[in-house]
Amino acid sequence: MLNKAWRSLRTRLGGGPRRPLRLMVHRAPMYPSFWEPLVLPDGQPGLLVQIHIEASNNTDHSYRIAGAELLGLTVRQTTIGVRDPKTRSFAADNPVPARHIATVSLQFRIDAEPAPPEAPFRATLVLTDHVGATHSTQVILH
Repeated sequence: MLNKAWRSLRTRLGGGPRRPLRLMVHRAPMYPSFWEPLVLPDGQPGLLVQIHIEASNNTDHSYRIAGAELLGLTVRQTTIGVRDPKTRSFAADNPVPARHIATVSLQFRIDAEPAPPEAPFRATLVLTDHVGATHSTQVILH
């Protein structure tokens, strides 16, 4: 009853329905997000981008992250890991548990000219779950 009233109030105030999987760049120092220049195997310049995301699952079922992309960028390699709260280890097949928050580690090797060190890295991160739905957030790394 209270949950129904809360959803109704949020909708009337412009909050809209809650997203099933809410994503935010992790701010804890133990999970740093960064970008740095790198030389790709073919000798071309590129970027290594490490992003730690806090994924908040607002549903009654677990989500598995099946894919990740940075819109508008050519990604050569993507590595995905979700932290298991019991073992504290990251693995691609760990789910984001129902009604819990999980840390998602993403590493991208990108075909791109490095920007000046003082310029932030900006991109739209899109995660695809095990049923094909997409979840996105803006990423800004300094």
